Amino acid sequence: MSNSDAYSRTFWFVVYQKDICDFSIFIDILESFHCPIFVSPLHIDSDSPHYHVMFMFSGKKSINSFERKLKVVFSDIPFFKPEICSDKVSCARYLCHLDNKYKRHYSPSDVIEISGADYSQYSYDTRTKDSVFKDILKDIDSYSS
Repeated sequence: MSNSDAYSRTFWFVVYQKDICDFSIFIDILESFHCPIFVSPLHIDSDSPHYHVMFMFSGKKSINSFERKLKVVFSDIPFFKPEICSDKVSCARYLCHLDNKYKRHYSPSDVIEISGADYSQYSYDTRTKDSVFKDILKDIDSYSS
């Protein structure tokens, strides 16, 4: 299977601020997809301020069909070709650059959540989760002694 025929449940793409005439209309159009979507805070750490948009479908879609739908729905907005998110947590954390010490960090509370998307469900720090798990095991050991 070629990369252009690839299927996934999760895709993302970049859209530049200069290409969005009315941000509220852009969000309304995203809501019309009726699937969980994250829109990153406006990234101003480059010469071209931009947003990352992450779609999470319940079933697999081909990247070609998703791209065709984007071109129809957003015919007046040029954007990079959508890409497959191979790991939802990593992609979600990238929306705020949470794991990149060389890039400006953005607040997770500024992520726009559409159609039931819950950013906190995907943006957790796995190191913190492991640390909490170890603390729970220590507590269990201390009670059983």
